[in-house]
Amino acid sequence: MDYFRVDVPANGQLRVATSGATDTFGYVGTAARWLAQNDDAGTDGNFRIVRTVGRGTYYIAVAGYQRSATGTYTLHVGFTAGGGSTQDDHGSTVGQATRVGLNSTASGAIERRGDVDYFRVTVTQAGTLTVETSGTTDTSGYLRAANGATLGRGDDEGDSLNFRITQAVEVGTYYIAVVGYNRTSTGPYTLRVHFSP
Repeated sequence: MDYFRVDVPANGQLRVATSGATDTFGYVGTAARWLAQNDDAGTDGNFRIVRTVGRGTYYIAVAGYQRSATGTYTLHVGFTAGGGSTQDDHGSTVGQATRVGLNSTASGAIERRGDVDYFRVTVTQAGTLTVETSGTTDTSGYLRAANGATLGRGDDEGDSLNFRITQAVEVGTYYIAVVGYNRTSTGPYTLRVHFSP
């Protein structure tokens, strides 16, 4: 595992990702705890994390997927002061959806009222797909098929006003939409995607 340290000068949006042929897994956190982790939200098996943070020192850890992948990578770190309010961390349409892997997590934020964050997950065998958020933001969520049909909607089934959707699925691509409750709640969240064959 490779560790990096970054000093953030103000409140804002921290963006961390790798590129290259190595399948990476990444973490971002403080000296006390990890705040976010991700597997495949980037391209070609690379991780990508976007997190709203306060001023301070943060740590980035880069590992090979399941600790078995080895190889070279390039780490990219970006920062926008002011909470990143002028940029959206995840796409607002299915065409701009962030790719997430099965049995992984992704960090996100509802930056403004009405913001919708879309994620895309590919299922390679029949099973049960569970998608849920955690955190202090009151979220609602939707699970949609590739043809746009809504397969499930969630509101407060999870902990602390977070949603949870469990759905039997077949092979295919599915989309997850995360919104603030009544399209008015804002704040950070962590999306968890779990699959059981």
